[in-house]
Amino acid sequence: MDETELLSAEARILEAQEVFSEARILRSRISLLEQLQGDFEVKGKAEKVQRIEAELEWCKSRLSHIERGSVAYPAHRSVWVPRAVNHS
Repeated sequence: MDETELLSAEARILEAQEVFSEARILRSRISLLEQLQGDFEVKGKAEKVQRIEAELEWCKSRLSHIERGSVAYPAHRSVWVPRAVNHS
């Protein structure tokens, strides 16, 4: 294996690790968002529930693309991303 092939293989490994990490983060985020969704539904906060649903939809779609191997799907989105959550 020459240096070019080695560098190419290393790049593919790094990309696979990045995608694996993103999938793990998305699964955690989906779990958290589902919990938040339930909390806000109980409290009757419809606007926050709608924003959480939009974020959930994006996360699930992105994860689905990763799991199918089509990671060219754009990672950028223009939906709400929760920062700090105030449960009051």
